[in-house]
Amino acid sequence: MIKNRFIIFPQILFLCLFSFCSDTSLFQQRYKTRVVLTSQIGRPLITRTYDLAVNELKKEEHFYSNGIKKHECLYANHTLQTGSPVLWWYNNGQIQSRTIFSENDQIVSIDIWYNNGVKQFSFYGNVFTWWNEKGHKETVGTLDDFTCKLPIITTRGRIAGQRIATGLENRTWQEEWVLFDGNNHREFSGLVQCTLTSRQNVHREAIPGWINEKTGKRYKIENQLQDILNNHTRGFYFVIIDKMGKNNIPEEDNNSEKVSELLRGKEKTTFKARQYQRMYELILNADGTFIHSWDKGRLDKSDLESGYATGHFAVNSMGTKAKLYYKQGLHSGEAHELEIVSHREIKYSFRGTSYFLR
Repeated sequence: MIKNRFIIFPQILFLCLFSFCSDTSLFQQRYKTRVVLTSQIGRPLITRTYDLAVNELKKEEHFYSNGIKKHECLYANHTLQTGSPVLWWYNNGQIQSRTIFSENDQIVSIDIWYNNGVKQFSFYGNVFTWWNEKGHKETVGTLDDFTCKLPIITTRGRIAGQRIATGLENRTWQEEWVLFDGNNHREFSGLVQCTLTSRQNVHREAIPGWINEKTGKRYKIENQLQDILNNHTRGFYFVIIDKMGKNNIPEEDNNSEKVSELLRGKEKTTFKARQYQRMYELILNADGTFIHSWDKGRLDKSDLESGYATGHFAVNSMGTKAKLYYKQGLHSGEAHELEIVSHREIKYSFRGTSYFLR
């Protein structure tokens, strides 16, 4: 009996060790949510959930300073998830808008509400409807009408304003625009001259004379607006603005002396790690820039693409921690902290692994 116990115990110990060392336990940590931006009192304002095994953003949420949810959307293959609603809320908890995009980023449907819960606008199947705040219908039409009153939205589904377009079947036409502030209130109004340059491509030019709706006075925003129209606006029926803004993360000084110590005086140093069945490489350059890259891989019988992200990094005065300020690629607009164990090992806590000098 005692002999059998001694035989069984090593088997149990082996199974326990295998369970801790296998990829199964690691894959339970593949989804990580990080706080990207916080309020002055430490409440989360923006959070993002990542699938670290495939290096993709899966979900983004925004919150008001009072903790009420402001925005939610799901991602797949580095873009908004097709058929999944993009949601925005008012700071009283009332839903503000619900937008669904197709695979080619075309709008399938939009619903907008006033902050009292009354439906303001709806579009589906080529038909749009506007209601006033009392719930009475004001306008019903289709995209084929001579005059269309439609919302202006961002690529994240937020309502940025509204416009009245007359004569869309012509090569040139004018549109009356109203731009909203961050609380969905009218802020600026004016005219935009439109010219059809090719099928579904429109050149828009802001006409001088825009009015600040809050003061009733003229306000020179034409130059700023023109930059948005030229570089960040697309769409024929629905105008979509893809200038969503960057998170203003304060960057620390890169502390060139500590950077040089970490790199041992070299122009660059390469750290590597193996995670989720593929190799990762973190290159730190003497000028304070970095490249974080990953090889191709395979997961759940599917191929994983290689990729990379870039930015700047800084080392603290003690030489014990570093921050990666992502500028391009995955985690753009975020700051990730690293623990400097030694000049040969850096612990990346968010990814739950260490990168070693190679």
